[in-house]
Amino acid sequence: MASLSEQTAGAEELAKVSYLNDTFEANSEAQQARDSSIKAVEDQIKSLNENLINLIKRVDSMQKQFSSTENNRTLEWAIQNASFLVNFAYRHEKDHVQGFQLIVTILLNFRQGYGTYLPQQVQMVDHEGCYKECRQEKFESIVVNSIRELIGKAPVISDEQGKRCICMDSCK
Repeated sequence: MASLSEQTAGAEELAKVSYLNDTFEANSEAQQARDSSIKAVEDQIKSLNENLINLIKRVDSMQKQFSSTENNRTLEWAIQNASFLVNFAYRHEKDHVQGFQLIVTILLNFRQGYGTYLPQQVQMVDHEGCYKECRQEKFESIVVNSIRELIGKAPVISDEQGKRCICMDSCK
């Protein structure tokens, strides 16, 4: 049988172990609660990020829609007013063409998202009403400037299949 001092020491040791066990359990519960709180915050951050991504997509979509609507409005105005504002004429393959007719055709194609092949080897009408040979670069410059005056930005001209193509932004 154990002595009284041994029993007392054992009881004290048992009390210490019980205290440490209670403290450990309390700390463990606090750790679990903290982990749970951290997980909840992480889930909220993830949800906010997903919502932000969706919001950015919707704003981008609205900007594209607004831009498209504004472009269409600008093109419609330009189409309606080209005959009043475009003042050049040219001859191509024996056909006399008013410049606004070409510009309207180009703008109608822009509205549908297409480019237009430009006529080549044209003759421009000079100040005396006579046709004179015109360099392609000069003719393209006149066309680009006419469109810029109507829609507020210069179209792009590029080589496509051996022809000169004019497009709103870039020829594809």
